[in-house]
Amino acid sequence: MPTADPTVGSNVPELLDRAHRAANGIDVGVRAALDPIKELMKTKPTQSGDTVVYGPADHGSGNYQFTMRKVSEAEKRFGWKLEVRAAGSSGGFAQVAGGTMRVGDQPRRGTGMFGVDCDAMSAADAAVTCRGTLLMGFAHTNDGDKVLNVGLKAYTPDTNAAMPLDAQVFAWRHGDTANHVRLVTHTNLSGTATSAPETVAIKLTYVKDVGVRADAAATGGDIAQGQMFVVSTCVPADLDQSHAMTATTMCNSDGSGCSGASISCASDLSTAEVPNPDATASDPPAGMPTMPTAPGSMPDGSGV
Repeated sequence: MPTADPTVGSNVPELLDRAHRAANGIDVGVRAALDPIKELMKTKPTQSGDTVVYGPADHGSGNYQFTMRKVSEAEKRFGWKLEVRAAGSSGGFAQVAGGTMRVGDQPRRGTGMFGVDCDAMSAADAAVTCRGTLLMGFAHTNDGDKVLNVGLKAYTPDTNAAMPLDAQVFAWRHGDTANHVRLVTHTNLSGTATSAPETVAIKLTYVKDVGVRADAAATGGDIAQGQMFVVSTCVPADLDQSHAMTATTMCNSDGSGCSGASISCASDLSTAEVPNPDATASDPPAGMPTMPTAPGSMPDGSGV
Protein backbone atom coordinates (compact mmCIF):
# COMPACT_ATOMS: atom_id res chain seq x y z
CA MET A 1 0.00 0.00 0.00
CA PRO A 2 1.17 3.57 -0.56
CA THR A 3 2.77 5.34 2.37
CA ALA A 4 0.25 7.39 4.33
CA ASP A 5 1.01 11.04 4.87
CA PRO A 6 0.52 11.83 8.58
CA THR A 7 -1.61 14.89 7.76
CA VAL A 8 -3.67 14.09 4.69
CA GLY A 9 -3.73 10.28 4.90
CA SER A 10 -3.55 8.12 1.79
CA ASN A 11 -5.68 7.31 -1.23
CA VAL A 12 -6.70 3.87 0.08
CA PRO A 13 -9.82 3.13 2.15
CA GLU A 14 -9.76 4.00 5.84
CA LEU A 15 -9.34 0.48 7.27
CA LEU A 16 -6.45 -0.27 4.89
CA ASP A 17 -4.84 3.00 5.91
CA ARG A 18 -5.27 2.19 9.62
CA ALA A 19 -3.87 -1.32 9.15
CA HIS A 20 -0.91 0.02 7.19
CA ARG A 21 -0.10 2.53 9.92
CA ALA A 22 -0.36 -0.17 12.61
CA ALA A 23 2.02 -2.43 10.66
CA ASN A 24 4.44 0.46 10.20
CA GLY A 25 4.32 1.03 13.96
CA ILE A 26 5.47 -2.54 14.62
CA ASP A 27 8.19 -2.18 12.00
CA VAL A 28 9.65 0.71 14.01
CA GLY A 29 10.46 -1.64 16.91
CA VAL A 30 11.80 -4.38 14.64
CA ARG A 31 14.04 -1.96 12.76
CA ALA A 32 15.27 -0.39 15.99
CA ALA A 33 17.05 -3.70 16.62
CA LEU A 34 17.80 -4.91 13.09
CA ASP A 35 19.22 -1.67 11.67
CA PRO A 36 22.22 -1.55 14.05
CA ILE A 37 22.74 -5.30 13.54
CA LYS A 38 22.83 -4.75 9.78
CA GLU A 39 25.51 -2.09 10.22
CA LEU A 40 27.52 -4.18 12.69
CA MET A 41 27.56 -7.14 10.27
CA LYS A 42 29.63 -4.98 7.92
CA THR A 43 32.48 -4.80 10.46
CA LYS A 44 35.17 -7.40 11.06
CA PRO A 45 34.11 -9.76 13.88
CA THR A 46 36.11 -11.45 16.60
CA GLN A 47 35.54 -15.15 17.26
CA SER A 48 36.05 -17.33 20.32
CA GLY A 49 34.95 -20.92 19.94
CA ASP A 50 31.32 -20.97 18.83
CA THR A 51 30.75 -17.28 19.63
CA VAL A 52 31.19 -14.40 17.20
CA VAL A 53 31.11 -10.75 18.28
CA TYR A 54 30.58 -7.78 15.95
CA GLY A 55 31.46 -4.30 17.18
CA PRO A 56 31.32 -2.26 19.21
CA ALA A 57 30.41 0.43 16.69
CA ASP A 58 28.28 3.57 16.74
CA HIS A 59 24.79 3.69 15.26
CA GLY A 60 22.36 6.54 15.83
CA SER A 61 23.23 7.94 19.25
CA GLY A 62 24.33 4.59 20.66
CA ASN A 63 27.36 2.32 20.67
CA TYR A 64 26.25 -1.22 19.82
CA GLN A 65 27.63 -4.74 20.03
CA PHE A 66 26.13 -7.86 18.42
CA THR A 67 26.93 -11.38 19.64
CA MET A 68 25.94 -14.62 17.95
CA ARG A 69 26.48 -18.08 19.43
CA LYS A 70 26.14 -21.48 17.75
CA VAL A 71 24.11 -23.58 20.19
CA SER A 72 23.76 -26.80 18.19
CA GLU A 73 25.53 -27.82 14.99
CA ALA A 74 23.17 -30.74 14.39
CA GLU A 75 20.02 -28.64 14.88
CA LYS A 76 21.46 -25.57 13.12
CA ARG A 77 20.35 -23.55 16.13
CA PHE A 78 21.79 -20.18 17.14
CA GLY A 79 21.32 -17.62 19.89
CA TRP A 80 22.04 -13.92 19.61
CA LYS A 81 21.89 -10.67 21.55
CA LEU A 82 22.24 -6.97 20.84
CA GLU A 83 23.74 -4.68 23.48
CA VAL A 84 24.13 -0.91 23.62
CA ARG A 85 25.66 1.90 25.61
CA ALA A 86 25.66 5.62 24.92
CA ALA A 87 27.92 6.73 22.08
CA GLY A 88 31.29 7.82 23.45
CA SER A 89 30.82 5.77 26.62
CA SER A 90 33.41 3.28 27.87
CA GLY A 91 30.99 1.80 30.41
CA GLY A 92 29.18 -1.50 30.37
CA PHE A 93 26.64 -2.60 27.79
CA ALA A 94 22.94 -3.22 28.41
CA GLN A 95 21.14 -5.94 26.46
CA VAL A 96 18.30 -4.49 24.38
CA ALA A 97 17.37 -7.33 22.02
CA GLY A 98 17.94 -11.04 21.75
CA GLY A 99 16.61 -14.22 20.27
CA THR A 100 17.06 -17.70 18.92
CA MET A 101 16.82 -19.08 15.41
CA ARG A 102 16.92 -22.46 13.76
CA VAL A 103 18.06 -22.50 10.14
CA GLY A 104 15.83 -24.46 7.77
CA ASP A 105 16.79 -27.12 5.25
CA GLN A 106 16.35 -24.71 2.35
CA PRO A 107 18.05 -21.32 1.86
CA ARG A 108 16.31 -18.41 3.64
CA ARG A 109 14.04 -20.73 5.60
CA GLY A 110 13.83 -21.24 9.33
CA THR A 111 12.08 -20.54 12.61
CA GLY A 112 12.85 -18.54 15.71
CA MET A 113 11.87 -15.89 18.21
CA PHE A 114 13.21 -12.57 19.41
CA GLY A 115 12.46 -9.64 21.64
CA VAL A 116 13.18 -5.91 21.58
CA ASP A 117 13.28 -3.80 24.75
CA CYS A 118 12.63 -0.30 23.43
CA ASP A 119 12.79 1.25 26.91
CA ALA A 120 16.31 -0.02 27.51
CA MET A 121 17.41 0.85 23.98
CA SER A 122 16.08 4.42 24.08
CA ALA A 123 17.70 4.97 27.49
CA ALA A 124 21.10 4.59 25.82
CA ASP A 125 20.29 5.76 22.29
CA ALA A 126 18.23 8.96 22.13
CA ALA A 127 17.57 8.37 18.41
CA VAL A 128 15.28 5.42 19.26
CA THR A 129 11.61 6.51 19.39
CA CYS A 130 9.82 3.29 20.34
CA ARG A 131 8.92 2.39 23.93
CA GLY A 132 7.78 -0.80 25.60
CA THR A 133 8.53 -4.37 24.56
CA LEU A 134 8.00 -6.27 21.33
CA LEU A 135 8.14 -10.09 21.43
CA MET A 136 7.94 -12.07 18.19
CA GLY A 137 7.90 -15.66 17.01
CA PHE A 138 8.48 -16.26 13.31
CA ALA A 139 8.50 -19.08 10.78
CA HIS A 140 9.46 -19.14 7.11
CA THR A 141 8.33 -22.56 5.91
CA ASN A 142 9.65 -24.68 3.06
CA ASP A 143 6.53 -23.97 0.99
CA GLY A 144 7.20 -20.23 1.20
CA ASP A 145 4.71 -19.23 3.88
CA LYS A 146 5.86 -16.53 6.30
CA VAL A 147 4.11 -16.46 9.68
CA LEU A 148 4.49 -14.01 12.57
CA ASN A 149 3.13 -14.12 16.12
CA VAL A 150 3.78 -10.82 17.90
CA GLY A 151 3.12 -9.76 21.47
CA LEU A 152 3.19 -6.06 22.32
CA LYS A 153 3.60 -4.94 25.93
CA ALA A 154 3.07 -1.23 26.66
CA TYR A 155 4.45 -0.72 23.15
CA THR A 156 4.34 2.40 21.02
CA PRO A 157 6.48 3.36 18.01
CA ASP A 158 6.58 6.94 19.32
CA THR A 159 5.06 8.37 22.50
CA ASN A 160 4.37 11.63 20.65
CA ALA A 161 2.27 9.85 18.03
CA ALA A 162 0.53 6.87 19.66
CA MET A 163 -0.57 5.61 23.06
CA PRO A 164 1.22 2.54 24.48
CA LEU A 165 -0.64 -0.68 23.72
CA ASP A 166 -0.80 -4.29 24.94
CA ALA A 167 -1.85 -6.45 21.98
CA GLN A 168 -1.46 -9.69 20.05
CA VAL A 169 -0.70 -9.33 16.35
CA PHE A 170 -0.54 -12.04 13.70
CA ALA A 171 0.56 -12.09 10.07
CA TRP A 172 0.54 -14.83 7.46
CA ARG A 173 1.93 -14.37 3.98
CA HIS A 174 0.86 -17.26 1.76
CA GLY A 175 3.60 -17.32 -0.87
CA ASP A 176 3.04 -14.42 -3.25
CA THR A 177 -0.71 -14.98 -3.59
CA ALA A 178 -2.26 -13.78 -0.32
CA ASN A 179 -1.64 -11.93 2.95
CA HIS A 180 -3.68 -12.35 6.13
CA VAL A 181 -3.13 -10.19 9.22
CA ARG A 182 -4.62 -9.27 12.56
CA LEU A 183 -3.54 -5.87 13.80
CA VAL A 184 -4.56 -3.71 16.75
CA THR A 185 -4.29 0.06 17.03
CA HIS A 186 -5.48 3.01 19.07
CA THR A 187 -7.10 5.27 16.49
CA ASN A 188 -10.26 7.25 15.78
CA LEU A 189 -12.62 5.75 13.22
CA SER A 190 -14.44 8.30 11.08
CA GLY A 191 -17.85 6.71 11.73
CA THR A 192 -17.78 7.49 15.45
CA ALA A 193 -19.19 10.61 17.07
CA THR A 194 -16.03 12.42 18.18
CA SER A 195 -12.28 12.35 17.68
CA ALA A 196 -11.76 10.21 20.78
CA PRO A 197 -9.57 7.22 19.86
CA GLU A 198 -11.01 3.73 19.92
CA THR A 199 -9.16 0.44 20.34
CA VAL A 200 -9.53 -1.12 16.90
CA ALA A 201 -8.75 -4.74 16.02
CA ILE A 202 -8.51 -5.29 12.26
CA LYS A 203 -8.42 -8.51 10.28
CA LEU A 204 -7.32 -7.93 6.72
CA THR A 205 -7.07 -10.35 3.80
CA TYR A 206 -5.36 -9.56 0.51
CA VAL A 207 -5.76 -11.89 -2.46
CA LYS A 208 -3.57 -11.26 -5.48
CA ASP A 209 -5.47 -9.91 -8.51
CA VAL A 210 -8.72 -9.93 -6.51
CA GLY A 211 -8.44 -7.25 -3.85
CA VAL A 212 -8.61 -6.70 -0.10
CA ARG A 213 -11.18 -7.25 2.60
CA ALA A 214 -10.83 -5.69 6.04
CA ASP A 215 -13.12 -6.31 9.03
CA ALA A 216 -12.63 -4.19 12.15
CA ALA A 217 -14.07 -4.27 15.67
CA ALA A 218 -13.80 -1.03 17.65
CA THR A 219 -14.37 -0.61 21.39
CA GLY A 220 -13.75 2.21 23.86
CA GLY A 221 -13.65 5.83 22.79
CA ASP A 222 -17.17 6.74 21.63
CA ILE A 223 -18.38 3.11 21.83
CA ALA A 224 -20.56 2.32 24.82
CA GLN A 225 -19.33 -0.33 27.25
CA GLY A 226 -20.56 -3.77 26.25
CA GLN A 227 -20.83 -2.84 22.57
CA MET A 228 -18.53 -2.88 19.56
CA PHE A 229 -18.66 -0.94 16.32
CA VAL A 230 -18.00 -3.24 13.35
CA VAL A 231 -16.76 -1.86 10.04
CA SER A 232 -16.16 -3.96 6.92
CA THR A 233 -14.57 -2.78 3.68
CA CYS A 234 -13.93 -4.53 0.38
CA VAL A 235 -11.87 -2.98 -2.40
CA PRO A 236 -10.75 -4.44 -5.76
CA ALA A 237 -7.15 -5.02 -6.74
CA ASP A 238 -6.54 -1.38 -7.70
CA LEU A 239 -7.04 -0.39 -3.99
CA ASP A 240 -8.75 2.78 -5.19
CA GLN A 241 -10.84 4.35 -2.44
CA SER A 242 -13.55 5.35 -4.92
CA HIS A 243 -14.14 1.68 -5.74
CA ALA A 244 -14.43 0.52 -2.11
CA MET A 245 -17.60 -0.84 -0.50
CA THR A 246 -18.03 -0.25 3.24
CA ALA A 247 -20.69 -1.31 5.73
CA THR A 248 -21.03 -0.56 9.43
CA THR A 249 -22.92 -2.37 12.18
CA MET A 250 -23.30 -2.02 15.94
CA CYS A 251 -23.07 -5.25 17.93
CA ASN A 252 -22.83 -6.46 21.48
CA SER A 253 -19.21 -6.99 22.45
CA ASP A 254 -19.68 -10.78 22.17
CA GLY A 255 -20.71 -10.40 18.52
CA SER A 256 -24.43 -10.90 19.04
CA GLY A 257 -27.33 -8.55 18.35
CA CYS A 258 -25.79 -6.84 15.34
CA SER A 259 -27.82 -4.24 13.48
CA GLY A 260 -26.83 -2.37 10.34
CA ALA A 261 -25.91 -2.83 6.69
CA SER A 262 -24.24 -5.87 5.13
CA ILE A 263 -21.63 -5.93 2.37
CA SER A 264 -21.16 -7.92 -0.84
CA CYS A 265 -17.56 -8.67 -1.81
CA ALA A 266 -15.74 -10.69 -4.47
CA SER A 267 -16.19 -14.45 -4.05
CA ASP A 268 -12.68 -14.98 -2.65
CA LEU A 269 -13.36 -12.27 -0.05
CA SER A 270 -17.01 -12.96 0.70
CA THR A 271 -16.52 -14.40 4.20
CA ALA A 272 -16.42 -11.90 7.04
CA GLU A 273 -13.87 -12.52 9.79
CA VAL A 274 -14.72 -10.06 12.54
CA PRO A 275 -11.82 -9.96 15.01
CA ASN A 276 -12.11 -10.52 18.73
CA PRO A 277 -12.31 -6.96 20.12
CA ASP A 278 -9.97 -7.88 23.00
CA ALA A 279 -6.62 -6.42 21.93
CA THR A 280 -4.70 -9.16 23.76
CA ALA A 281 -6.76 -12.10 22.45
CA SER A 282 -5.06 -14.97 20.65
CA ASP A 283 -7.05 -14.51 17.46
CA PRO A 284 -4.95 -15.43 14.42
CA PRO A 285 -6.30 -15.31 10.85
CA ALA A 286 -8.42 -18.31 9.93
CA GLY A 287 -6.43 -21.15 8.37
CA MET A 288 -3.00 -19.96 9.51
CA PRO A 289 -0.87 -23.09 8.94
CA THR A 290 1.42 -22.85 11.95
CA MET A 291 1.75 -20.82 15.12
CA PRO A 292 5.36 -19.90 15.89
CA THR A 293 5.96 -19.48 19.60
CA ALA A 294 6.57 -15.94 20.77
CA PRO A 295 8.75 -15.57 23.88
CA GLY A 296 7.01 -14.68 27.12
CA SER A 297 9.83 -12.34 28.08
CA MET A 298 13.05 -10.97 26.61
CA PRO A 299 15.33 -13.82 25.42
CA ASP A 300 18.80 -13.60 26.99
CA GLY A 301 20.59 -14.56 23.78
CA SER A 302 21.91 -17.88 25.07
CA GLY A 303 19.79 -19.80 22.59
CA VAL A 304 18.40 -22.18 25.20
